[in-house]
Amino acid sequence: MKHFRVTNNHRDSAMTCLMGYVNTTYARLVEVFGQPINGSGDGKVNSEWIIKFANGEVATIYNYKTGTTPTDDYDWHIGGNKKWVVAAVSALVA
Repeated sequence: MKHFRVTNNHRDSAMTCLMGYVNTTYARLVEVFGQPINGSGDGKVNSEWIIKFANGEVATIYNYKTGTTPTDDYDWHIGGNKKWVVAAVSALVA
């Protein structure tokens, strides 16, 4: 049973901040979470996933200031409001 859902509602990710990183590929993120939503309007983020866990906590996965979406191994940024989201995202993509 899934304990998370992917959302495209940027309001869900409001007030999150960098909590850590997960080293993986774009293909693996798409396999686990589906297609990303478009990044930021300022070009700093090209691809982003917003994950909402069953307990209501949110994690964001995104590239930052790379110019294009990385496809090889990359330290994807993980945002949230609680440090445990880093371990939760890492476990999902492992």
